[in-house]
Amino acid sequence: MEAVEAQLRRAANKERGTLEIRKRHVDKVLHSQSARKVLGRQRADVVWGCVAEMVTTRGHTNKDMHLSDENLAMLKAKARVALKISPAAEAHVLEMTGAVRTWLLENEETNGEGVYVIRPGKLGQLKGARKRTASSRGGPNAIMAAIVLLGAEGVATLMQAPNQKGKGRWTEWIKDAVHWMVENGWIKAGEAEAIQGEARECEMEHANEEEPTMRVLNLGEGWRSVGRHIESLVPGAHVTGADKRGFTYTGTEMGTITAEISHDWSTQSSDLITALSKKAAVAVGKWDLVTLEPECTLLSAANAMNQATGSAHGKWALTEQNKQNSTPQRLQIEAQKYLAAKEGIRIQLESLERHPSIPFILENPHKSELWQLDVTLEALRRNPGWIQRRIGRCAYGREEQKGTIILTNIRGWVPRGSTGNGRCLAGRCTGHKTPSGRTAHPNQTVANSKEKRVDKGRKEGGRYEWTTKAVVNALERELLKEIIEAL
Repeated sequence: MEAVEAQLRRAANKERGTLEIRKRHVDKVLHSQSARKVLGRQRADVVWGCVAEMVTTRGHTNKDMHLSDENLAMLKAKARVALKISPAAEAHVLEMTGAVRTWLLENEETNGEGVYVIRPGKLGQLKGARKRTASSRGGPNAIMAAIVLLGAEGVATLMQAPNQKGKGRWTEWIKDAVHWMVENGWIKAGEAEAIQGEARECEMEHANEEEPTMRVLNLGEGWRSVGRHIESLVPGAHVTGADKRGFTYTGTEMGTITAEISHDWSTQSSDLITALSKKAAVAVGKWDLVTLEPECTLLSAANAMNQATGSAHGKWALTEQNKQNSTPQRLQIEAQKYLAAKEGIRIQLESLERHPSIPFILENPHKSELWQLDVTLEALRRNPGWIQRRIGRCAYGREEQKGTIILTNIRGWVPRGSTGNGRCLAGRCTGHKTPSGRTAHPNQTVANSKEKRVDKGRKEGGRYEWTTKAVVNALERELLKEIIEAL
């Protein structure tokens, strides 16, 4: 420890006092000849382990490195192994559980209780992604052991017992993994019973051996439109949501999805549905419904009002009025976003064409520019089996009219709603006739007064249940029910 600290002080040019340890200081030590002589061949593990110890116990500060508590613990363990103070298994446990946890964080969505429930196909992806990390730490057994340890913490479990080649289901996977950990020094024999019991309890509470009753792929799942209602409509259904991470605007109660895929399809070079199916570990032909909610913010006619402030999106950002009130930087960003949105729509439509047997719905406001885009009009001409259904969302219980067009190949679906044809009709939808003969609704999608704003739900810890964007874009339960019944 003292030798490493001396090297770091030399790199930081600070002889005494609190050290502000930066990555460049660590890199300088790792590549210096003097550190090589003092610390030997495994100096990287030693140096990083000492940095972790210095940050947590000696009051020195970590200036520009992201080191979580889990990272710090792992670095310390690797240093102890390098210095022959502890067995390699101590570091292997932390490395593998950290690697599996990180993969789940980046590739899976937790369930309502915050637990990762790993589906069979996703387990295969996990093993493939972490194969290299596991190769020197016990191979596939190390991955299964890491899942058991995470299960004992209530973090993750398998949805179904995995298959063993030629032997059927591996029902004793938790017991066998615990036995392997004891044999390989990952845990002590006295810890085995408790770990096995806790992991088994997590499995019993969250696993589901039954096959899904319905598989839905929801593109643009940021609004949770399908997950919001699917559990009550089709018990046992699995919804796989795909969206660009960071584009989700959901609040605390927008429903659940079985798995989340972070995917930016504006640059997709191969078939989109095939690519998402591979990520979801679901055969393309297994989808019962694909729902698509293309970017509507950039294509909405409501952007016309934003020209006066220079904050318009899409084609409205290109008008002379908006240009005069905006900045060159903002205009450049808006142009890039507009191009990406249109390219994303083209990719989605072409993917639907490649899979004509998969039922789909694609929704956007009836005044959205999407319906006038050349790529959309050309796709409609090429696919006479596709139909456009115009509806008023107020006919399905929405307190705003929000006229919408739904593009679909489900020809058996004929909109009904509360009005009989799915269109706005005062007295039978949520709207009513005013003394002047106009139809008024309780709320407006784009409100011109506080009284007309959409309900965002109650506030939870500074955040609304739904958020405005989620409420404005989410599908209604009765609308989704009609469509599913027509499949």
